Amino acid sequence: MFSKTKITDQKKSSDAATPLVSDASSEEKELSFSAPFSRSKPAASVLSEDLKVIGNIKTLGDIQVEGLVEGDIRAHLLTIGESATIKGEVVADDVVINGRIVGRVRGLKVRLTSTARVEGDIIHKTIAIESGAHFEGSVQRQDDPITQNEVTQYGRRDFTSYPLYANQFSMSYAFVQAQYEIENKFRFRLALHSGHIVDALYVEETPSTKIIREMAIYYHLNPKWAIEAGIFPSYFGAEIVLNKENLHATRAYIADFTPDYEAGIRLHYKPDQFNTFTAMVLNGWQVIRETNTTKAYALTWTLNKPGKIVGNWNLMFADEQSLMAPKPLFRHYQNIYYLMKRLYLKN
Repeated sequence: MFSKTKITDQKKSSDAATPLVSDASSEEKELSFSAPFSRSKPAASVLSEDLKVIGNIKTLGDIQVEGLVEGDIRAHLLTIGESATIKGEVVADDVVINGRIVGRVRGLKVRLTSTARVEGDIIHKTIAIESGAHFEGSVQRQDDPITQNEVTQYGRRDFTSYPLYANQFSMSYAFVQAQYEIENKFRFRLALHSGHIVDALYVEETPSTKIIREMAIYYHLNPKWAIEAGIFPSYFGAEIVLNKENLHATRAYIADFTPDYEAGIRLHYKPDQFNTFTAMVLNGWQVIRETNTTKAYALTWTLNKPGKIVGNWNLMFADEQSLMAPKPLFRHYQNIYYLMKRLYLKN
């Protein structure tokens, strides 16, 4: 009786212990079987502090930047380290900024830490800015900041340079100008402007540069020759921003493909009171800050009559990497126009 009871107890205890061993071994087998098929998230690509990249970067994964990038970056999760500097547009689902960005930021989630420095506009769905962060620009919330505001393959926005603003009060364009001049010797002009036309035309510039319409020095070398250096409006084509100097009531579509402003050096030659010839070396096609190592070159001829321009010819070559364009562009622009005498018919 004793032994029977004892054997039964041992059998029960052994039976009770067996499933524990079996469960553990089966669990190990399951883990060992599934482990080779599990895929962990790939590590973020890291651009180290001593690395300089000139060009655009695009990936579906994550990037951590510690060095210098002169170009646009598009990623899933983008982390800008404290030592990093980005000169271009940043587009990502999540953007964490610890360093410096000179350009526009677009992201679903954007976070500026206390060491962040951003010189450009931020378009976001959600944003967090820590105390101590430096930010110079505007902030705009959109439900889909990634796919909206896309540029075309030619580096321009999908809307033309005069966006439509209906049923609202807004300022299209305003400017203030100051000038100091010594007649036939020297001239310095400073003009600042603002408005939603400026936001569209100067989309690639920083907030501190896009407010400058003109900041140039004009110096007469002799009665026929003069040199000009700085930032100045472009007089390519028959249309400019100022309505009072525009030949048309509305802006033509072709004007979106002519430069509206320039930065560089212009050499003027005026053989007589009617004709002016100009040679230019510029930073690029409608750009104030340099984006590559090449320059743009242009020639112009202008026929003047007292108080107005009646003829104009322009030629420009520019091999440029626009900050908004996906690849380098070679631009060749040429136009000529002549204002003929108006004819009036009487009944």
